[in-house]
Amino acid sequence: MPPDLWSLYGLMLKSRLFEEAMAQLWRDGLISGEMHLGTGEEAVIAGIVSQLREGDALALDHRGTAALLMRGVDPAAILREVCGHPDGLCGGMGGHMHLFSREHLAASSGIVGAEGPAAAGFALAAQTLSPGAIAVAFFGEGAMNQGMLLESLNLDRAAVCEAVAQTGRLLVVDEDYEGFGLSGELAAVVLEAGLSCKYGRVCTRTTIPYARRLEDQTLPNTRRICDSARELMA
Repeated sequence: MPPDLWSLYGLMLKSRLFEEAMAQLWRDGLISGEMHLGTGEEAVIAGIVSQLREGDALALDHRGTAALLMRGVDPAAILREVCGHPDGLCGGMGGHMHLFSREHLAASSGIVGAEGPAAAGFALAAQTLSPGAIAVAFFGEGAMNQGMLLESLNLDRAAVCEAVAQTGRLLVVDEDYEGFGLSGELAAVVLEAGLSCKYGRVCTRTTIPYARRLEDQTLPNTRRICDSARELMA
């Protein structure tokens, strides 16, 4: 079933307007400390969160406000939290980076790479409490040299290898460069397991240029992903 584009746009707009208002409060001195926004990341977040089901979990980085909003967390509770109010989402103790909603199974952390262990914990709990549920981790390229994230990926080595053994295919998409990154790590996992498969890798080809037309040719995009998927299925 195709996505409801207007609903996705509504999620993106809601997030952008909320974060713009939050940024203004920060500039006015009503929110203390640092401020990390997810401006520009709304499309990716909306695409992922809109596909989650009841019982699925979110492990978020320090720019987690948008994902929490799209998942249904009360914006008033988030706003009270970042302003330090005791009736905030986390009692006014978490600020804007360390947020948690038990009801929505969503947690954010200001520690780079911590989303990996958090997602692994969510997934481990789901095996017993909610079979079939998934855990999603949001992280950027800055987390790819963090040991705890890489070790968390290793925790899921069995699941990756099982899927490859069943399908004989592996398609990895990320925005890291060809010389390193998540796609390279997953390829190594499969090779170390002695598995043979058709492998597709869609990543950033070279240093990202300034011109938008050239940027579209460099970064992963729908065309490149579909082309690679077709090659694997041929």
